[in-house]
Amino acid sequence: MSGAYEEEEGDIAEAAAIEDWNLPPHVFEGEDGEEAPAQETRDPDPVQDDDVVLEIQELKRKNVALLGELEEKERTIEELRKQKAEQEAAYSGLKDDLEEAVEGQKIAQNTYTQKEQEAEATKRELESAKQEAESAKKEAENTAKEAEAKCKTVEEAARDQAEAAQKRMEELQSSFQAKQEAFELEVADLKKSFVELQDRHKNQVATIAKKSDELKAANRQIAEERKSHDDELTLRATRLLAEEAKFLAQQEKMKSEHAKEKEQMVNDHQEEVSKVSADLRAAREAG
Repeated sequence: MSGAYEEEEGDIAEAAAIEDWNLPPHVFEGEDGEEAPAQETRDPDPVQDDDVVLEIQELKRKNVALLGELEEKERTIEELRKQKAEQEAAYSGLKDDLEEAVEGQKIAQNTYTQKEQEAEATKRELESAKQEAESAKKEAENTAKEAEAKCKTVEEAARDQAEAAQKRMEELQSSFQAKQEAFELEVADLKKSFVELQDRHKNQVATIAKKSDELKAANRQIAEERKSHDDELTLRATRLLAEEAKFLAQQEKMKSEHAKEKEQMVNDHQEEVSKVSADLRAAREAG
């Protein structure tokens, strides 16, 4: 819209300048009411007129080219902004993954600690059961010794009780060994998972650092290109303003010269009319 307005304003200024170069016809009358001959007007220099028109057209062409370059630079900056937004979104996703990995690491550590506590409790329970079995065995042996003197039946019963206690102790030992092996396998799996989680955490940290460096480099590139673009625009605008000021100065100079020429022509014409009127008056007086 501004380009069309400037072009229309330039056309109006050009037409006004051309009209200023053409003097309007002047008709003067003598003292007796007779019409005096009109002074012949002088046409403007066509070479100067063509030069001004060509210079105006060249300035318009430069304006159009500059607007095209500005639009191209704006599109480039918009594309870089989109790339920056995409990289920031990727960085945010990686940050969320890292937080999730850290949270998983905490959960794994808590699970590992809980399993250790459960294993210690199971171990204490088995030790207590073992002591209980040993106490039962000793008690059974003592009972067997006491019953041996009393009765064979009591002795056999005590022996059976001792065997049952022994069997119970063996069962408890077997259960403890099985639980201990299962616990060791689970601890090994947890250690393996913990190592894998640490490796994944290191890889994610390295990836985030790399993406962060890329994002910083992209930001620096955008800042450098924006500064270069602004400097170039400032330089072009300065040159264009200088050319426009030069053109306006030339136009004002031409208008001033044409005004002086017009005033001189009017003065010459008035002198000529006055001279003709004086001659006519002298001729009438002589006649």
